[in-house]
Amino acid sequence: MFLQRSPINGDEATLLGIELNFVKKLDFLPGFLSGLGVFANYTYVDSDSSFSSLNEETGEIETREEIPFIGQADHTWNAALSYDKGGFSARASLNYNGRSLTSFATTSDFDFFLEERYQLDVNASQKITDNLTFFIEFINLTNEPVVEFQTIRSQVTNYEIYDWSARFGINFKF
Repeated sequence: MFLQRSPINGDEATLLGIELNFVKKLDFLPGFLSGLGVFANYTYVDSDSSFSSLNEETGEIETREEIPFIGQADHTWNAALSYDKGGFSARASLNYNGRSLTSFATTSDFDFFLEERYQLDVNASQKITDNLTFFIEFINLTNEPVVEFQTIRSQVTNYEIYDWSARFGINFKF
């Protein structure tokens, strides 16, 4: 027997959050160190929505309340150390995304989540002229996997590994 359901938009949804940023160039430091800078960002989001589906067999509408927005983590943050001086620019950034819902069902036993994830990226560039810049980027230096699971972390449904990558090149403006 196959039970068919048709999704119906929920009655309401709420999204409430706060974002905090801190950016500071440390130009008060002496000499070479005056090119250093720091950046930090934190976001907290509390979201919930409702979902309804029509049970085609019984004709009843089933509703599930207080479901987080799909893809919306409660906590995210970024922190970076930068250096900008004399046409040279570099940045090391650590990014965090908390656990988030990727899909939901009529009961929470069948919900899917994306595991929390950290990622370290580093980039640098050197301006040669007003029109010519060399750059290099290193992405995901921590080799963090992307993990999706069903309801509890031990029920992994998808495990993807994206090794670190790099790219380099030249930017030229006409």
